[in-house]
Amino acid sequence: MEMNREIELKKITLAGVFLNVLLIVLKFLAGFLSGSQVIIADGVHSLSDFISDAFVLIGIKISSKPPDETHNYGHYKFENLFTILVGFILIIAALLLSYRAINSIITKEYISHENLWTAFIIALFSIVSKEYIFKKTITIGRKHNSEMIIANAWHHRSDSLSSIAAAIGIFGSMVKIKIADPIGTMVVSAIILKTGITLVIKNTNFLMDVSIDKTSFESIIKSIKSIPEVIEYHNLKARYIGPYIYCELHILVDPNLTVRKAHEISHKVKDEIMKNVENVKDVQIHIEPYSKDKQFIL
Repeated sequence: MEMNREIELKKITLAGVFLNVLLIVLKFLAGFLSGSQVIIADGVHSLSDFISDAFVLIGIKISSKPPDETHNYGHYKFENLFTILVGFILIIAALLLSYRAINSIITKEYISHENLWTAFIIALFSIVSKEYIFKKTITIGRKHNSEMIIANAWHHRSDSLSSIAAAIGIFGSMVKIKIADPIGTMVVSAIILKTGITLVIKNTNFLMDVSIDKTSFESIIKSIKSIPEVIEYHNLKARYIGPYIYCELHILVDPNLTVRKAHEISHKVKDEIMKNVENVKDVQIHIEPYSKDKQFIL
């Protein structure tokens, strides 16, 4: 299971690498020939995509390592760490591109109108190809519940959106609206900036052991209540470690049960949770004797 997961994540990431290398070459070449800032900005976005792919490949390698003496819960959180690095790369790229666009508007140094058809066609190719790789990547990411791959998919989508803005800016320059190019660059930068900030905030929360989503949490509660031998429960906690959910809780059972029987009940609870809730890696259960003097709200 873990091996198949690693192979599929690597394959889709490498597909993104090859596409990004092609787009980087085409966009920078078109920018050099036409002088278009917006296609160069779009090329920088593709370059950041390529760098993020490299981080993702490293992240896949490290996060797929099994638990060891110093990392008892595995290395899954490296996915979140590397995703945060991708986010910061996007933020820096967006700020640099915005600065250049604003400076162009202030100084009124606009592009010439040569070879813009080439830049326009490349922008259209980028839109189509990036949307295709986005759909493939997010499907694999959701299949394996990988925040890192899902984030990389949205990185592809943001590149597709930025190429739309680039195409509009280039077309504006083609019809002699000179300011369209730097404005298009600023729109691209805003898209990149938003994506970067979202990735940093979301994955920082994961590193801080944010609670799992409400639907999964309610499914865990339903699973616990389905075991008739569990009289009550409390101290239910669940968090993400990389793509997986780790859960812990206390259950209250008949105090007259044998240790063996209470242990069997705890396994029934664990099995029920892992059967009904996706991506649960482990469930830690503490058994307590039920007492009418000490009750908990279900």
